[in-house]
Amino acid sequence: MHTVLGIDISPKAVSAVVVEQRLKRRSLTACCSIPHGGGETVAQALREAVLAVGGADLPCVSGLSARDLSFHLLDMPFTNLAKIRQVIAFELEPRLLSPLDEAHFDLCLTRRQTAQSTVLVAAIQRALLDHFLARFADHHPDLITVDLRNHALANQLLQCPTGQQTFAILDCEDGVVSLCHQGAVVLHRHLPHQGALLARSSSDQELEARLSALLRGVMITLHAFGVEQGIELSLSRLLLTGLGPDPVPTRVLDRLGDQLPYPLLTLDLTSELGLACRFINGDWQPQAMNMALALALRGGRDKGGFNFLSGPYQPRRRGLPYAREIRHGLSWAAVLLALLATQQGLEYRQLSRQFEALDQQTRAIFHRVFPAAQLKVDPLMQMRAAIKAGQEVKSGGGGEISRLTVLALLHDLSTRTSATWKVQLVGLVIDADTIQIKGLTDSFNTVDALKQELAVSPNVKEVTISSATLDRQNSVAFELRMRKAW
Repeated sequence: MHTVLGIDISPKAVSAVVVEQRLKRRSLTACCSIPHGGGETVAQALREAVLAVGGADLPCVSGLSARDLSFHLLDMPFTNLAKIRQVIAFELEPRLLSPLDEAHFDLCLTRRQTAQSTVLVAAIQRALLDHFLARFADHHPDLITVDLRNHALANQLLQCPTGQQTFAILDCEDGVVSLCHQGAVVLHRHLPHQGALLARSSSDQELEARLSALLRGVMITLHAFGVEQGIELSLSRLLLTGLGPDPVPTRVLDRLGDQLPYPLLTLDLTSELGLACRFINGDWQPQAMNMALALALRGGRDKGGFNFLSGPYQPRRRGLPYAREIRHGLSWAAVLLALLATQQGLEYRQLSRQFEALDQQTRAIFHRVFPAAQLKVDPLMQMRAAIKAGQEVKSGGGGEISRLTVLALLHDLSTRTSATWKVQLVGLVIDADTIQIKGLTDSFNTVDALKQELAVSPNVKEVTISSATLDRQNSVAFELRMRKAW
């Protein structure tokens, strides 16, 4: 989550707007507009506006007025912005009315071609910029960006679906017209008609006359700019802002629109951008707060905008950028780690209990299977060793363990005994070199056949019949003796 405070200081009021951004969704959470009478009252109104929206700890963006700056549209013979910044001072110095070391300037790119580009340069006297920044020194030290208030508003409108059209914005309170052409802001011009002349009059006729004079100045300015640049301007609309908190009667706007060759509309930036409004406090007044909202939406990004907090005016960070968001993130991370540690502890406790239960069961099985054996090591390992020792046959003479187990020998014997034979084994004796088999069968032929089958086994050799006698039950008791083949 990222939250920014936008502050706009107009000739009549200080407006503050708080914008909150969660992922790609932006919404308004607080706004207010505090009127002032100029001079020292501006600082008091600024303090009240910041407190009203709870923005004392938020990063802040504010904007200068176009009437305090001079603007220059310059064509540069290259497109690299870093290179342009290195040489722009030499291009700008002959155009300034004051020495270059008494001015502070910034630029933004308006058009870029293959080998050249056009930049809009805004210059202000350092004394005016110092006076502007002094207002924020005590009331909001976390000022991260100072843009041009009219430029920030125009840049936000360029992001709308109709932003590629040619349109103009008239700030009636400040008397400034801004022109957007081919997706860029190309003109800011302060008109000779002061915004104070647009104070609400006693009659609609007087208000209409003053607005009409201001609109004539707009038409003349735009026509002169088109002739100067060699372009034909065909506006899609003229947007009005800064008309004050009281709405202008619709009939007045309709009559003024009939005098223009393009539509005349009042601007509401929230409607243009489709912005969600969920206010903590305050009522949205678009004509008074459009500029503040545009500054808050601009944030610390410098894409397409000015930032006069550069060079000697670059602010010192009181902490890391987005420090509050980082603190919130660390708090949530600590909670998640605590929950994870608790879960791991519970799982370890459960597994320990299961291990102890299985160990007791294994010990019980060991004592039941090997009652005479003494448990010395892990019961499972000792049982495996005992079973393996039981499967292997130890040789008598040399003391070496045979490679052939009893189970393997019995398996070989059973596979070579036909299912039709009536053979019953009663004894198996294995010594160092020989194997002796004793058993009962029904005939001497079966004994002979068994001898022949064992003779071809790879495990034995030299199979002989030691004895074969008929007992009282007419069964043949036989004894086979053979030598090991390994």
